[in-house]
Amino acid sequence: MTITKPITSSRARTRIRSRVLELATVKRRRRKQTEAAPITPARLPEPPVVSTPTLAAAVAAALPTPVAPTLIAPRVTKNDLVLNQLKQKEGVSISDMMDATGWQAHSVRGFLSAVIRKKLGLTLLTDVGKDGIRRYRIDARAAA
Repeated sequence: MTITKPITSSRARTRIRSRVLELATVKRRRRKQTEAAPITPARLPEPPVVSTPTLAAAVAAALPTPVAPTLIAPRVTKNDLVLNQLKQKEGVSISDMMDATGWQAHSVRGFLSAVIRKKLGLTLLTDVGKDGIRRYRIDARAAA
């Protein structure tokens, strides 16, 4: 516990005394202002009289309208597009896969090699049709 010395400086005592008197004067002014003004109860506006059907309608309008759950369409990736094309019985050409995905030919061939054969382990069959276009398809027996 610290013991403080009383203020011995007359200048400090004068400053403290003047500040105390100033605060007391402010309090007296405030008290006079509140005493002079007549206190009247604040008059609140009367609440409107609402009948029961209107009240029910107001409550219904205030509540949020229920939103029907929207079905989020599953995200279709480029890999899914190519896989679906490869599952077709007639197969798909590289140019068809390029058009569907926007990939270049070397990217389509890399996808067939890396993803279809290596990662997914599917058997990829190729056939050259009468028109000379090579078509790729997934072997249905190996995929099942």
